[in-house]
Amino acid sequence: MTMPVKYNWARSDLISWCYLSKSQNYAKFLSNFLGIIRLLMNQKKLQLQRNYSSINKFAHKALEKQ
Repeated sequence: MTMPVKYNWARSDLISWCYLSKSQNYAKFLSNFLGIIRLLMNQKKLQLQRNYSSINKFAHKALEKQ
């Protein structure tokens, strides 16, 4: 399985940035970067849960009408 082009660009930029930066800056940057990824994943999870609950409600209404 190949990674999307966007991911490869982001990864190579991240790696090159890490080489250029000092270790303290790298640690700070990495923690922020991982924090952003975690936030995005949580947001996606919430969105999926919301979609699932609305689908569930719709299914219940459809079953009640029958």
